[in-house]
Amino acid sequence: MSDRFVHLKVASGYSLQHGASHPYALVERAVEHEMDSLALTDRNGVYGAVRFVKACAQAGIRPILGVDLAFSHTAPAVQRTRTPARGGAFRDRKWPRVTFLANGAAGWAAVCRLVSAVHAEGRTAEVGDPVVTLDLVKQHLNESVIVLLGPDSPLGQIMVRRRLTWLWLSCTAGARWWRATS
Repeated sequence: MSDRFVHLKVASGYSLQHGASHPYALVERAVEHEMDSLALTDRNGVYGAVRFVKACAQAGIRPILGVDLAFSHTAPAVQRTRTPARGGAFRDRKWPRVTFLANGAAGWAAVCRLVSAVHAEGRTAEVGDPVVTLDLVKQHLNESVIVLLGPDSPLGQIMVRRRLTWLWLSCTAGARWWRATS
């Protein structure tokens, strides 16, 4: 297998309204695309992990396990624009999403403890949408967990703005150079 690109945020059908495929089907598609690794990051839990790992073992693909959780460091974020979801419904996105990836057995144990603690705390953004807090992250995560911040996170927004600024500057500098040489 040769493809170095790895999907790090993949939801299975166990993530209601956010994924549709069985973990075996996800692995089959990865095999078709000659991928050597694939992540499963179901929303709010690790529901499809066992089936995913078994499918990866049969296909010779390296499984990467994780979870996608709503995150709050204090109070709910300001309500953002509503975005269409599956079936034409609209969902309010009040909490930024964070993906936690396990690195090895210690990382997997930490992710499982975090998911259990989040559900046990019972703090939700919507019905069935548990929210992880910074305190829970500090208590349960270790150096074996990789945290992916999405474009909705404050850090992600800064990075997007910087990249767009850099792109704008490089485009305008290129346009000035083109005018000067033509």
